[in-house]
Amino acid sequence: MVWAHNKGSHTLLRWILVCGTILATPEGTSSNGEDQLALILRDRPKLAVILESHSSLRDWVVREFDRTSEGLRPLWDPSQPVSGRAAEHEYSSRGRRAGKVADGTAVFRVSARRTGWDQLTGLVFELHNFRGSRRFEEIHRAAVRGTIDKSAYVRQILEQEILALKTTKEFLRRNVLSLPGAGQDGSTLFWQLLNSEDSLDSHLRRYERRGQDLKEFYEKLYEDEVVPEMKGGPK
Repeated sequence: MVWAHNKGSHTLLRWILVCGTILATPEGTSSNGEDQLALILRDRPKLAVILESHSSLRDWVVREFDRTSEGLRPLWDPSQPVSGRAAEHEYSSRGRRAGKVADGTAVFRVSARRTGWDQLTGLVFELHNFRGSRRFEEIHRAAVRGTIDKSAYVRQILEQEILALKTTKEFLRRNVLSLPGAGQDGSTLFWQLLNSEDSLDSHLRRYERRGQDLKEFYEKLYEDEVVPEMKGGPK
């Protein structure tokens, strides 16, 4: 997968709130979803062309940013993904990453270097991934308690990501694939996700054949966020 979700940088989370400037929403009566959409349209012109041309996609993005998950408010962050991937969402950080993202929020980042359709794909994936916040928290707490080890933590996180991948693939097939010009701008992530397999093990093997380790990112996340809490932080 070339997207990420982290508990600390959960491929699509990585700072208007952090910097105290950018993530602030405009004053007025608009909803959080409408405010975040306005920022996305401003910050990602290639994605804006697609969203401004298709009201159904635009409305869906607004609804998803109006959604809260486990009491977390989703916010747009114009920064490049800190994971280096296409997109990420990041929760309030813990452990060695504490203070990176404000409490009570989850921030979403999409690479400005990707094509418009790839940016859409990454955003849709991370918004679907955000719906699994409760499960991600359950996995984190189980790891902190020692109920599951590092290997199980990594696998369970990846299994939750695969669920978001399946949902995103269904969404793209149902709502995006038939749109004029869909994926015809040199996009790679768009087609990769549409043609991806639904098995975690198949993804792991594909990455291994390419000399890459899909688990490495989450192994580091375990060391950065779980281990510090195991050594005396709040359980």
